[in-house]
Amino acid sequence: MLAFGGCVGSLASRLTLPDRNSLVRDQLVIHSDFTMAAHHRLFEELTSQRADLCRRLALPMSDEPIHVYLFESQERFEGFMRLHHPEFPTAGRFLSRPTPGWSVYAQWGDRMADDLRHEVTHGYLHSVVPDLPQWIDEGIAKYYEVPRGQRGVNRPLLDRLAVRIKTEHWQPDLQRLESFRPTTT
Repeated sequence: MLAFGGCVGSLASRLTLPDRNSLVRDQLVIHSDFTMAAHHRLFEELTSQRADLCRRLALPMSDEPIHVYLFESQERFEGFMRLHHPEFPTAGRFLSRPTPGWSVYAQWGDRMADDLRHEVTHGYLHSVVPDLPQWIDEGIAKYYEVPRGQRGVNRPLLDRLAVRIKTEHWQPDLQRLESFRPTTT
């Protein structure tokens, strides 16, 4: 009976939001299931990104919280996402208002910095412009997903686009882009 109870307890802990540690940085409320550095450079970059974004796009700053939930292990992150948000792939995701404010779910790992910059941008944008067309929302998030020193230049993305243009003679279909409805993912 005790062994079974331990398994259930272990399973339940993998299917809940990280809440062992939390940190507030302006609009961001960062929760994790591991110890975080209070002044991690990524968190400082994310708060600076908010000011950059609002200044560049002439947007007001919102005080609506964006909850960032950081899972230490891929197993725990994927288990949580499969149970609570099976409609989304298990990658860093931005979701609208499951609780007051906005939420980002991510696994602490190799691509986490790019994922968080991208997904937190969605939160910053949606907290002041909730019905932004998807193609603009994604374009702005793509711009801000690269480190600040790159000034929005996403070299791997540009290289892939150049290959498509050259080999497929691809051109953007603006009518199709404008037909996309706002999304919260």
